[in-house]
Amino acid sequence: MKLEVPWPETVLSGMVSGVELTVAHVPNSRNGWIKVETLEGVVGGLAGRDRDAILCGDFNTPRSERRDGTIITFARDQYGRVRPERGERWDAAELGVLTGLWPDAFRSLHGYERKEISWNWPRFQRSGYRLDHIFSTLAPTRCEYVHDVRISKLSDHSAMEADL
Repeated sequence: MKLEVPWPETVLSGMVSGVELTVAHVPNSRNGWIKVETLEGVVGGLAGRDRDAILCGDFNTPRSERRDGTIITFARDQYGRVRPERGERWDAAELGVLTGLWPDAFRSLHGYERKEISWNWPRFQRSGYRLDHIFSTLAPTRCEYVHDVRISKLSDHSAMEADL
């Protein structure tokens, strides 16, 4: 179950009680095309699975989600225009994990009306991004962010809990 990604230590996959569980940390945009290649490797490696599967972790995407369901990736600027130095491939890689593989457990239950952040700038507690996700072939019955972990500074990200 090895996935072809530039930094193999950023993805771990194995079987747990008959479910394929993959945990990923996708490098952020400062790592350039490593981010895109990691996203492409994860999605390409997991697509077409014929067994129950869960993919979770820090995906360092999206830049924003609008109430109408529009997703703005980090390939785009604040106005939604594709940045020339990143382009369509970058945009497609981020959207591929967000919408092209399996349903997002949180959005499946809460839609796009509910705004959440799982990472924030240390000085701005109310401003940040929802970078951490659970995607699964299994239907969620509950999915929530546990912000106490981030707020108490045990991590710079909120944890997630889900019942699938």
